[in-house]
Amino acid sequence: MIESLKDTLEEGSLEDMLTIVYYYVDEFYQKIGFLVERPGPQAVFSDSEVITLALVNQMVTNSETACRAAGAVWLR
Repeated sequence: MIESLKDTLEEGSLEDMLTIVYYYVDEFYQKIGFLVERPGPQAVFSDSEVITLALVNQMVTNSETACRAAGAVWLR
């Protein structure tokens, strides 16, 4: 399973990555969500959606930074 997940992330689109990350975040968050109290009006995005966007943003940003750093080394 892990190998197929890795292949999907390497060959897939951003949409695939968002879907996969959301699935795992939501599965985990359903187990611990009862620990979080949300006062006020209903949120537009679920906690799982916000966490997913933050994680994928970090993964993409780190990947781009690594690629630029590797490119800078190759240019020397």
